[in-house]
Amino acid sequence: CLYCNHICIQNQEVETECSPVSNRVCRCKPGCYLMDDFCDKHSECGLGYGVQTAAYHDTVCGTCEDFANG
Repeated sequence: CLYCNHICIQNQEVETECSPVSNRVCRCKPGCYLMDDFCDKHSECGLGYGVQTAAYHDTVCGTCEDFANG
């Protein structure tokens, strides 16, 4: 039986709650990514750019082919 001592911190949420055989597991909240054991908010893309993100990387912005401003 393990002691439930892992606490989710800022920009994290519980992925799996504690059980008799495992500790709590946290993940980054939507819009955040894991960097050095902390969850940081994804950078925003500028007008005309789309977002390609992953849980372990900051935002990667790509040009929107069908973008029209106005």
